[in-house]
Order: sequence, then C-alpha cells, then structure tokens
Amino acid sequence: MKKIDIAVSPCARFPIGKTICIMKLSALLLLLSVQISARSLSQTVTLTIKDEKLGKVLKIIERQTGYRFGYSNLVVPVEKTVTMQVKAVSLKQALDQLLTGLHLDYKEEPGKLVVIFQAPEKAAGLDAGPPADTTITIKGRVMTTDGDPLSGASIVIRGTALGTVTNEKGEFELKNVKKGDIIQVSSLGFDGAEMAIDNRAIFILQLHYRSDAGKLDEVVVQGYGKEKKKNLIGTITKIPAEAIKNQPVTNVLSALQGMAPGLDISTSAGTPGAGVQMRIRGINTMNDVGTVSGNGTGFVALVLVDGVPVTDLTFLSPSDIESVEVLKDAAATAIYGSRGAGGVLLITTKKGVRGSGSGKLSFNAYTSLNKPTRTAKMLNTDEYRMLRKEGYANDGITITPALAPDLYMDSTVNTDWSKALYKNALAQDYQLNFSGGSNTINYYISGGYRNEDAIVKGDWYLKRMNVRMGLDAKVSDRLSVGGGLGYTANNTNTYTSAISTTIFYAIPLIPAEQMGKPNTTSYLPPFINPNGQLTSFTKGNTNTMIGNFYFNFRLWRQLFFRTDVSTQFISGQSTIFSPTTSVPFSIYGTAGYPNGTYLNNSSTMSTVEPQLNYSLTVRKHAIKLLAGGTLIDRTNKSSSLSMTGYSSNQLTTLASATTYSYSTYSEIPYKFASAFGRASYIYDDKYLAEGVFRRDGSSRFGANYQYGNFWSAGAGWIFSQEAFVKQLLGNDFFGKLKVTYGVTGNDNIGDFGFLNYSSTGNYGGSTASYLSNLANPYLHW
Repeated sequence: MKKIDIAVSPCARFPIGKTICIMKLSALLLLLSVQISARSLSQTVTLTIKDEKLGKVLKIIERQTGYRFGYSNLVVPVEKTVTMQVKAVSLKQALDQLLTGLHLDYKEEPGKLVVIFQAPEKAAGLDAGPPADTTITIKGRVMTTDGDPLSGASIVIRGTALGTVTNEKGEFELKNVKKGDIIQVSSLGFDGAEMAIDNRAIFILQLHYRSDAGKLDEVVVQGYGKEKKKNLIGTITKIPAEAIKNQPVTNVLSALQGMAPGLDISTSAGTPGAGVQMRIRGINTMNDVGTVSGNGTGFVALVLVDGVPVTDLTFLSPSDIESVEVLKDAAATAIYGSRGAGGVLLITTKKGVRGSGSGKLSFNAYTSLNKPTRTAKMLNTDEYRMLRKEGYANDGITITPALAPDLYMDSTVNTDWSKALYKNALAQDYQLNFSGGSNTINYYISGGYRNEDAIVKGDWYLKRMNVRMGLDAKVSDRLSVGGGLGYTANNTNTYTSAISTTIFYAIPLIPAEQMGKPNTTSYLPPFINPNGQLTSFTKGNTNTMIGNFYFNFRLWRQLFFRTDVSTQFISGQSTIFSPTTSVPFSIYGTAGYPNGTYLNNSSTMSTVEPQLNYSLTVRKHAIKLLAGGTLIDRTNKSSSLSMTGYSSNQLTTLASATTYSYSTYSEIPYKFASAFGRASYIYDDKYLAEGVFRRDGSSRFGANYQYGNFWSAGAGWIFSQEAFVKQLLGNDFFGKLKVTYGVTGNDNIGDFGFLNYSSTGNYGGSTASYLSNLANPYLHW
C-alpha cells in the first residue's frame, strides 16, 4: 500500500488584534502555489429522504456539496424529522425547501460556510413570551478584544429558540426580547460570552481567542516512542482519557466514535458485547476482513494496548485508559511495516504518578437505561388484511385457506411486534482504582464489574469482571523497569437471530403470548414467529490475560537499550443451542432438533521487541535514532463438537445429548520476525526531516517471498517560526507545511495459503477428499 500525504495547517492560532491575518496568510499561501477555489450556492443537490432527522440531512448535504453549516442546536430543531425529494436542484433551492415552515433563514459566509439562524421577523411567532408591550428590540456588536468586528457569531437568548448571527460588521439585531434575558454569544475559535439585557440601547460584546498554545507542546505517543505534537511528520490524532472515561459503553471502540477524523466506528449488532467495526481512513485492503471485534476475528487496523497487539477490546474498561492515539498515514504507520496498512490504534493504560505521595483511591459508578429508538412502524391487523385482500382482488384470485391461511387466522389478534419484542434495558458499571508513587516507584491497581442487559425481551446479558495492575520503578540512575498485568472475564448470553429483520416478516395476526407465556408456535412460511427465533441462544465465557514487562538501561550518555516482553492468553468456551421451538414450520417437522454445538478455543501469543534509542541535541541541531526488532510467536487452537438427541428443550448441556453429529479441531501457528529503524532530524526548531525503514518476515507467505520491505520519508517546515511570518502574523500564530511518502503492507491474508491442502466431503453417499487449495510458493506481499 502506498500513500502520499501533503498536509498544510496554516492557522492553528490567530493573534489578538490581527484583523488582516487571513489576507496575509492568503498571500503567503499564493506564494507557495496553493490555489483556492470558491463555489456559489448553485451547486446541485439530489436527495430522497423519508422521516430523517434534520441534523442528519444537513450532514448529507455537507458531504454532497462540500459546504459547512453553522448553527446552534437551540435555534435549529436538529431532531425534527423531515421528508424531502429533490433531483439536481441548486443548494439554495434545496435549503429553501428543507427549511420551509421552520422560521429559519440562512446566508453564505466566506470559506464555503452557510450560517442558519432564526429569521428575526418570524421570531415573535415562536416566542410564547409576555405581551408585546413588555418586549423590546435590541441591537449590538460583537468584536474581538482588540476591537475588530466578528462576523458569523451566533447570538442566542438563553433557554429560548430566539437567535441570529452577526453580519460582516459584527452587528446584530434581536426583536421581542425582554429585560433580564441572557444573551449567549459563541464563535468558532473563541471563548463564549454572556450578558444580561438591561436599559442599554447598544450592546458591545468582546470575545477572547481560544488559546491552543499548550496543545502544540503536548507529547503524543507514536510508534516506539513519543514526540511533541508540533514536531510530528506523520498524521496522528490523540484522544485523551477525559473524552472517553465516562461514556457508558462496553467496548472501548464505541467510546471513540466521532472522536477523530478518519476513524470510522460502527456497531455490528444491538446485543450486549456485540462486535464493533473499525476502519481508519476507509477500506485499505482487498481482504477487508476481520474488522469486527468481540468475536475473536480481530481488526484490519493494528491495535496495541501498552504495546501488546490485541484482536478484541471487550476486555478493557474505558476507565483504565490514559490516552488513545490514531495513526493514519504511511509516515506514521510505516514503522509497523506489514501490519500498518489499515492504520494503527495505540492505547495507553493509566499508571501511577511518580512522586505523587500516598495512595489515592477513587471510585466511579454509573447506571444507564437503554431504550429502543425509531422502531419500525408496523401495520395493524385491519390494515394488513385490507392490503392482502386488495392484492388478491387486483390479480383476480379467489381467496382460499390453502392460498392465504393468514386471512383465516383470528382477526381479533393485533400484535405490534416492534413493541412486543423490545424493552428498556439496564446497564450498571462499577470501577475502583488505587494509585500512588514515590520518587523511585509508582503503581496503579484497578478493578471493576459491568452488567448490561439487552433491549430485546429475554434473559440476554453481558457480565464483565476486570482487574489490572501496573508498576514502574527507577532502580538506579541507569536502569528503569516496569510492567503490568490484566485479567478480564466476560460472560455473555445472546440471541442468534437478527430480530430487527425478523420483525418485518412477522404479521400482526400472530399472538405474542399464549396463556401468559411467549407464544413459540411455528407457522406456515413465510410467516415467521420472532418468539420462536428467540429460543435459540449462544452462551459463552471468555478469559483474557495480558502481561507486559520492560527494562530500559542507559548504556552511554543518551544511548538507551530497551526491551519489551509481552504475553497474551485467551481462552473461551461457548454453547450454541437450537431447540425445536426455533424451527420454522416444515413438512419434515423438527427432525434433527434440538441440536447443540460446543466450542473451545484458546490463543497464546508472545512478543519480544528489543530497541536501541539515541538522542543528541547540539545548538540548533536535534537528532533522534531508533533501531529495533520484533519477534512474535502465536498459536490459535479451536475445537467443536455438534450433538443431537436431547430429551428436552430445557436440557442443553453436552451430557444431555445422545447422538454425535460431527467434530472439528484446528491448531494454527503464526510466526513473525522483523527489523526496523527510524531517524529524525530537527534544525532550528522549524525544519523537520524523518525516515523510516522496516523489513518484515511472516509465516503466511511462500518460501520465495517471506520478507517484505516497508519505508517512509517526510519533511516539514514550521514556517510560523520564520522572522518575517512572526512580523506579519505575530508570535501566537502557528503554521506548518509537510510532505510525506510511504509504503506499508498487510499480512492479514489467512494462514497456509501458499500450501496444497485438501478437504473431505460427501460424494455419491461416500466420504471423499478433494483439493481445496493449490500451492503457491510465490504468494507474497
């Protein structure tokens, strides 16, 4: 995989009072041959929307046109559902139709920004305030602290939908307000401000620039090291612990949704502990498999927890995370070679703070209530029967019991399956941690418990218990050691069918209950009884243990030898059981049911990564060198046993079965070896250069091509450090240009694809073997 990344970040911070910043920056970028084009609101829009939220429709239009919408949620009813169908109309026509009847107006601002605001002349119709003689009209102006006008600022009366935006002179006008109301002012890149309405005729509000100075010197975790954010060559987004620790989710990935550009997170199902799909910058490989976590299949992206590669994140509590770094482009991921094509997620867990003194105990608990939203709207019995009869009448067909048995069912039954199958679900989470440290040692211990129910009726759940501990010690001036150990036990009980889909095949004439219990009767196809489908289940338990250890020894001056050793052990058992009640109606009855499958799986992985690190700073020159290697040894084992002959649907254990069906066993080894290096150079704190090389060997490729080379090169210029830029734009402005080129790879192709192997099957009533894979010793990167 090859990627070329050119990134320009010209205005990270603006100085106060520099009203000509944009004009001067534009002139600078023109000298660098950066062309900027603008389009009008005549850009075309095509939409077919039915009962969709207004906020989502605006996002769809943003993707189609490239425009951005600026508005306040207090003014724009983003949760309101709208229906709309337009084809190749202008953006102006689309907005006029979309905002009809909402008492909203809009205007275009520079930079492809469309600001949506409360139409001032219509605000009185929405304000259920006091009589007209007690309201007033106010005027005002919004400026920076240096007195420069600020256009496009949002003006809202707190607690109401009344609001507007400032014009190009920073001016605004609001009608039908009253004394004592609070004006709230906000604008991108500025701290907000508030002011109470009094007897003044003109209101002057000043906004302060939001300072990002500290963020540029923030240290970011990169592959096998750390670097200041301003000096990064690769594209890395850091997500701090504060953004995810209090989110009520089971999987850490769900907490990252919407946190980083280019990181796409989606849930594969609504069951507790269901897999989460993750992609970084879209699909990066033809073999886009293994994107689901929570079922043991792993990810396309490489996920490392404290340097340990993992394939499932359900074992990790969000409250144990210190930070998450998302490595996106080849310059950032080439250091991981054949494992970096899909992007890299670096997760750092919490540790004690050295020198923090006596231990600190903290406890975090929450309870959340989950409820189904936007459930399917179903036909009632009368509507269903009417449509069925009309259909037969239109085709000139006479209705008979054999042809339409559903029309001869009890017409007094009226089941709304979208309500009958769902319920409110409770989730509870409790986390306790203890941390502290002296001048030479720090420690962190945590434990927690989570219990989450499903929104589908039944005994469906996820229960998780987690324990983690970490220790770091400075043994001497030259030696530091540390490590951690974590254990998690997950127990789940999930339904095996796609209930949200099954509902669409369930007719209202089927009763949800019989004699106070769920009705599990099978009906003639294609009429499906969801209650019957819900009698199948998958129960499982998974135990995960992860340990890591490191030592860091200073050999000479700034030359360090470090070695990281980690191990991961996962074991799990699960039972998949299908009783007779789960069988759709068939002329063959329930032959072969109940049946059960019992699975056991385990995975053991060891990783060793020795490294040499050297850094040197002489006057204006700063050099960092890294050389290291990676050795991975992993073995996956799995076995299954399928049985029938159960005497009852309630007896589901292996000992209750009497008839053996089939069994499977697999043992798959995987070995990986590589060497890597990185050199970075910074001159005068403004000129950056970096090169990375890695050579990987994988047991998944043929003997002729077991090794592959991966590399990246990049350069950057922090032009805001130049004297002429500081003179033009001030010391608070930050801008950087960079260009990178890199090659990464992917060895996630499955094991033993280069070998001949055969499988067995049934042929003419006899067992036969056949060639299922052809040998290819040239299978390569």
